[in-house]
Amino acid sequence: MLREKYEAQEPTDEMVRYHKKWSVEERTILRALVREYGSDFAYFKKFLPFKTRRQIQRGYELHASRELRLH
Repeated sequence: MLREKYEAQEPTDEMVRYHKKWSVEERTILRALVREYGSDFAYFKKFLPFKTRRQIQRGYELHASRELRLH
């Protein structure tokens, strides 16, 4: 489901802008990716095209790891 929804999105030059704030949807995607694939942040870039690899890693440190530990 995740792959179908987000892998199909190819960012255009107009769309590519890296933003710092994490939306609720992006955090949900990140948590699902971590559960399924572990911590392959470079691979996650396919699903989060508006984040850099470093932003994804930092997002994991701030959001996903904390929330996954609580469950």
